[in-house]
Amino acid sequence: MKKVLCIAIIALLLVAPMFANGAQEAASTGSGLTKIKVAHHMGYSGGAVVAIGLANGYFEEEGLDVEPVPFTSGPSEVAAMVSGDLQFGYIGSGATTLAVKGDVEIIYFQNLGDSEVIVVNKNSGIRSMQDLKGKTIATTLGTSGENIVNLALQEAGMTQNDVELINMDMGGCVTAILADKVDAVCVWGSYLVTVKEQLGDNYYAIARTSDFADKYASVSSWLTTQDYIDKNPDVVQRFANAVAKCMDWWKDHEEETADLVADLIGSDSATIRPQIGTIFFFNNKELKENLANGNVRKYYETQQENMISTGVISERVDIDTYVKWEYMENSIK
Repeated sequence: MKKVLCIAIIALLLVAPMFANGAQEAASTGSGLTKIKVAHHMGYSGGAVVAIGLANGYFEEEGLDVEPVPFTSGPSEVAAMVSGDLQFGYIGSGATTLAVKGDVEIIYFQNLGDSEVIVVNKNSGIRSMQDLKGKTIATTLGTSGENIVNLALQEAGMTQNDVELINMDMGGCVTAILADKVDAVCVWGSYLVTVKEQLGDNYYAIARTSDFADKYASVSSWLTTQDYIDKNPDVVQRFANAVAKCMDWWKDHEEETADLVADLIGSDSATIRPQIGTIFFFNNKELKENLANGNVRKYYETQQENMISTGVISERVDIDTYVKWEYMENSIK
């Protein structure tokens, strides 16, 4: 009896590490698909790939069972990814700082954006960044919203010390500007559409992303953690393959994509369709060309130079340490 008990204990000790390791690796569903949680944002660019992939079956074609998880900002999404609650996610330019710092790895370039706008109520009399000195600006810190505020302040010869910068989620920013609780907001996507519609003739834009095109690249990307890459390189490649399929379809079906995004996030097409044209992205053929000629690398380099100039990071980091080019390159072969 004692001998049997000892054998059983030894067996458990040998199997336990297998279960522990399995918890960190990709899980399979009963259908044989690999179960993954994928973060998307609540707008046209942030929701497009997930909406297309689910509607057209591109994830299933790559053996993936995707559970979409909505987020309103990159930093909270990255935190969930690092903790293991998410496997893949979409981020805008602001949260790319966390990739530069080594928290996550970029596996796919999605788009360049022109959707962030600093908005005031025209009735306030504010017409420039200089007019905002000593006043309140709300946006979500650590995102592209903060990036644009910093650039606009810099161009006006000001810093964050010259204003009161308030950290709010995008929904809170919309409510605050409509209720005159803040002097300005920096918002994007469907939140910008809502602000524009609600303010009507009182909508006034102080600055927008494209104003800084000569020194700022608003790059959005897909990412995961290095730990997940190490344990599941095949899953990472299959996810990148699915993204490539989505990007090809998206290029030829922008209005349909907006409708799919509206369904995904519980919005309506009238809110999402106006966001068409606020981003620039590639199909597979174009991405292949722009990887080969170095343009995509330049986007990430320009993005990092801006992080340095605005003090977000203190020194340059080798782009190849956080952009995993091979997943893009393999997916478009």
